[in-house]
Amino acid sequence: MPWACTPGTASCSNVNSRQVCNADGLASSAAPCTGPEPNGYACLGAGACTARTCLPGAGDGTCVSSTARPVCDADGQGYSTVACAGSESCSGGTCLPRICTPGSARCAATAGLSGREVCNADGLGYTAAPCSDTQTCTGTGTCTTRLCAPSTPMCVGTTGSRTCSADGLSYSATSTCPSGMSCNTATGLCGAWICTPGSTSVR
Repeated sequence: MPWACTPGTASCSNVNSRQVCNADGLASSAAPCTGPEPNGYACLGAGACTARTCLPGAGDGTCVSSTARPVCDADGQGYSTVACAGSESCSGGTCLPRICTPGSARCAATAGLSGREVCNADGLGYTAAPCSDTQTCTGTGTCTTRLCAPSTPMCVGTTGSRTCSADGLSYSATSTCPSGMSCNTATGLCGAWICTPGSTSVR
């Protein structure tokens, strides 16, 4: 019977599978590559067991750009650049889902009225970018100039008082001082007269 293969010759079915022709030349048997290589071996060319330089499918812990990373090829002989998904960015060699739109802003209530944060260029986190001391962060991270000192009362003429809102962007309704009282400009609150306006006294 004619040989099906040359006895002792090796061949690759794929990068992970190697066969060697039997001594009778009638068939081949599986002959996997083995050895101490940490990443194992690949079957290349004419059945050559070749040590892998990297683990197929694994990254090398780096990023090629903010949206791509190197990934070990199927034969373990090198790396190819692989893009992250459209909603991901690369960090530390791993594609991670973005948590925000790069450049977008939000208010950071825990940092006070002026607290504000801007999404980083990679979309993976925020950096503090507070408003000025005379502004309050509103809506989607907009810095709005205050109308008044937050929560502070103030006089409206001599007979009325109103209070600045907690965010400094509006006022409460004006309260009219009761009879016998006027608004004290020092406190912004209604206070009792110590004399009748317009009256005179002799000392």
